[in-house]
Amino acid sequence: MQNQEMPDNHELEMAETQILKLVTAAFPPLPPGAVVQSLPKPVLIPRLNPGNHNPFARAWVPELRQLAVTKEDFIGFIDNLNIINSPNTAIGVVDLIAFAIGFVPNEVAFGVSSVLGATAVLSAAAMAYNGTRKCLRLINEHYFHPRKLHVKVINRKRIVRMFDLHKDDHLMEPLTESTLELSVQDRNLKYLAQWSCELSFDVPEPSPQTTMLARMAAWQVKRRTDRADESAQRSRKRAWKKHNEGKKLKEGLGEKIRIKFLDWILVQNLDEWEAAKAEKLAKKGGKET
Repeated sequence: MQNQEMPDNHELEMAETQILKLVTAAFPPLPPGAVVQSLPKPVLIPRLNPGNHNPFARAWVPELRQLAVTKEDFIGFIDNLNIINSPNTAIGVVDLIAFAIGFVPNEVAFGVSSVLGATAVLSAAAMAYNGTRKCLRLINEHYFHPRKLHVKVINRKRIVRMFDLHKDDHLMEPLTESTLELSVQDRNLKYLAQWSCELSFDVPEPSPQTTMLARMAAWQVKRRTDRADESAQRSRKRAWKKHNEGKKLKEGLGEKIRIKFLDWILVQNLDEWEAAKAEKLAKKGGKET
């Protein structure tokens, strides 16, 4: 029996691009006659934990309705991004096929299966490595740009520059009696609320096509996140107790380090992104980043 020939990188890239195009095509175009308004503030949605492959929080912003973005579409976008971003090779090609087919019409489902069948070594890790940027580019082109929005993933340095903060800003509410019981995420979001839209976590459950994969992604980080939050709260309470005893308030580094290495989904007005991009290109002599 002859060994099956391994596909080259070009074939893998073609298959990956095909999947992403089919998945993003499931999001509806801008309704005819829709009038979209501007976001009053950017939207910032954090990862649940630091790390390039950890999922982003499943959250919704009511202001997005003014731009013809529905809650179901937006949560579906986050779920898709989390799945594409996941490195769990145990998901395997079969689940990737099922995932893609679940979002496309029956007449093109066979095409998805055929593409993946020819490149059976395509893994979720490869999708995570190359897919996030491609997914964002396609979903921007097909869904967000017609609604005068732009979506990207940014790090802490970008947030500091965007809001003209001090480079050592820890992006957290100060430690007080009222913040002792907050999770690290809540403390971060409460601080950023002065510059970004408030998030709602009252969101629909994952769709049948994404439930299994979404649960896998959440399971990977839930225990680590819970332990980190418990450790952070104990550290805060120790620091607050010492402060009440007359000592200088001094927090541990755990929460600061955790937020320092977080990424966020940023949703901003398209004209603001275009202006920032033009300014950056002008400063760099036309070299695009």
